[in-house]
Amino acid sequence: MASQGKGQRRRRDPQCSTLFARDIVTALRAQIGFRRYGEAVDDATVQDFLRAAIWEIPIEDCAVLVGIDATPRDAVKRDISKRLAEQLRAQFEIVYDPAFHHGDSGTGPLGPRR
Repeated sequence: MASQGKGQRRRRDPQCSTLFARDIVTALRAQIGFRRYGEAVDDATVQDFLRAAIWEIPIEDCAVLVGIDATPRDAVKRDISKRLAEQLRAQFEIVYDPAFHHGDSGTGPLGPRR
């Protein structure tokens, strides 16, 4: 993970947490939406929340995450994912909201279903 601070520069790069958050939200939005008090929350709000949560991941976990040994790396990856998911659920209502709804009329971006 580029934000872990163990490379040549030895600094954490805040831009990496921003990019990770954007990629996560983009992937999640294919199937789910985010609400707060029943109102839809825009992606930028969720991305900002995730950016901060990713930035708070301890350096030690990030170092394991980029390690060669798959067993501890996979365990940390699952743990980080669970923690981020718990934080998202605590902050937002998660609703089924597929980004590409075709409906009966075939109104989705790919046209009618065959």
